[in-house]
Amino acid sequence: MSGIQGMVKLSGLWEAGGMKKPELTEMGWLGPRDEMDRASHRFGKCSECHETICVEKAVTDGPSTGPETNETLYEAFRTHVKLKHSEEFNLAAMPATERHEA
Repeated sequence: MSGIQGMVKLSGLWEAGGMKKPELTEMGWLGPRDEMDRASHRFGKCSECHETICVEKAVTDGPSTGPETNETLYEAFRTHVKLKHSEEFNLAAMPATERHEA
């Protein structure tokens, strides 16, 4: 995995307080184990909410799609963290009147 240790840690969204930083864990490929060329998607789980983040395998001109697919997965995970776990986008912490649910 070219230096990637199987999880992504995001910094800058949490202060040194008691909040844990979400990590991308349990990453894998969707498809037959014995034939990775037939895998169609890459997935991982958020360590905080256990949601599965899944992306379609990248299409490239070269023989290896792994690096591009991994980058797409990490980008999707960063978006997930911003939307679900960051203070500025935390809808659960917002009063209902500000969420337009009143």
